[in-house]
Amino acid sequence: MLLLMVMQAPLRGALGDRNLAFSFETIHAGTLHDALYDIRSAGSRILAVGEHGLILESADGGVTWRTRKAPTELALLGADAVEEQSTVVVGQQGVIMRAADGQDNWTSATLEAGPRLFAVAFGRSGFGAAVGEFGALLVSRDGGLTWERPVLEWQRLAALVQEPHLYDVSITPGGEVLAVGEFGLVLRGQEGGTRWSVQRTGTRSLFALHRSHSGDYWGVGQEGLVVRSRNAGESWEVQPFDTAETLIDIGTDANGIDLILGEHRVYYRADTHGAWRALQDGIASRRYYALEVGKDGSVYLAGAGAILQRMQISDPKVVSR
Repeated sequence: MLLLMVMQAPLRGALGDRNLAFSFETIHAGTLHDALYDIRSAGSRILAVGEHGLILESADGGVTWRTRKAPTELALLGADAVEEQSTVVVGQQGVIMRAADGQDNWTSATLEAGPRLFAVAFGRSGFGAAVGEFGALLVSRDGGLTWERPVLEWQRLAALVQEPHLYDVSITPGGEVLAVGEFGLVLRGQEGGTRWSVQRTGTRSLFALHRSHSGDYWGVGQEGLVVRSRNAGESWEVQPFDTAETLIDIGTDANGIDLILGEHRVYYRADTHGAWRALQDGIASRRYYALEVGKDGSVYLAGAGAILQRMQISDPKVVSR
């Protein structure tokens, strides 16, 4: 069992008429050469994956953690749960591994000479997709047991002469695929991933996708790029965001506080019309790679040095009864 927790003093950040308090716990820290690249939660299970096949897992909502055995030393870059029954992780050299939750009987679906895969996502009935470098996109219809690779004609889809890296992917409630990547690209796959279209291009890359509580989709990326879709990914508009920092991930906590993860800090706002503010104290990583909100509302941050932090946000004015 691996468990390391260091509590830091609560930090405060004024936002409108709310005086939010932030507290941090360090759950795991490795060497300078280690890293955690992704975190995913499903129910009470939380999974973080990283360098040299590192997998950290909590089965009780983040109370305790263990290191799961992975049959690879390759970097694991993305993970997701399949209907809270199994886990699929992807990474370097096209590695794709699947195991029942809480077990270490990993099976491999890795493709020969596969491209580096950055992210994987599943929706209902085991339908999922994985994305990676040079336009790599794989689709699974059986919970990650088998995969197929659709043919994407980038010249026709987006007038691109080279295949763009795809950095993140999401499955909509309606079973469509949304993927983001280089050149501000948003790729949409309809009809079970059989019909593809490009909904957006630009100059700055997009690195992460997020579906908010309202059902809107958000994307974040290079040089402070923030985009929003109010119609399930059909059209996108750039949102004002006053930073030149690269934005890595985005989420919303249980109380509706929006969070954007930069490489070196966290940005937050308490309501959809509020100003974004930067939280700089309490930050423990040289560089962050992922943000995830757990079932209990805690926010998890992962990054360089295999740092895994739990950030809790509270409003001191709210008294529990």
